[in-house]
Amino acid sequence: MKKYAICLLLLILFAPGVQAGTVPYEVLSSQTTETGNYRSWRVRWAGIENGDTCQEYPEAAAFTVKSVQVDGTWAGATVAIKGRATTDLTAQVLRAHPSGVLLNFTDNDTALISENFRYLTPVISGGGPTTSISVVVELSN
Repeated sequence: MKKYAICLLLLILFAPGVQAGTVPYEVLSSQTTETGNYRSWRVRWAGIENGDTCQEYPEAAAFTVKSVQVDGTWAGATVAIKGRATTDLTAQVLRAHPSGVLLNFTDNDTALISENFRYLTPVISGGGPTTSISVVVELSN
C-alpha cells in the first residue's frame, strides 16, 4: 500500500500538464446604476505562469468599452487576449485593437479591445520558470 501511494504521488507530481494550473478571474471592483445596470467592472487574472490556462470571463458583451492592461515578469512569454461569441470552445479567436492590430503582448502594456464578444480570456504561451503575469480587463458602459 505504501509503495502504491508513493507511485501515485510521483505520477501526480511529474505527469505532463499537471504542473500548470487554471487561473481564475476575480472581480476587483464593480459599479452599478440605481436601476441595477452594470456601469463598470474590473476583472483580473493574477500570477499567470508558463503553461497555465485562464478561466474565461463570461459576460464581456454586456459592456461597450473594454481595455486591457498586462504586467509582470515575462521571461519570453506572450499573452494573447482571445474571445468568442458562442459556447463552442473551438470558436475562440484573437481580439483586436481598434487599429486592427491583434492583441498579443510580450511586455507590460495597455490596449483597447474593439470586438464585442461574450467570452474573454488571456492565453499565455512560451515563457520560463520565472514567468508571472497579471492581466486586468476594465469593462464599462
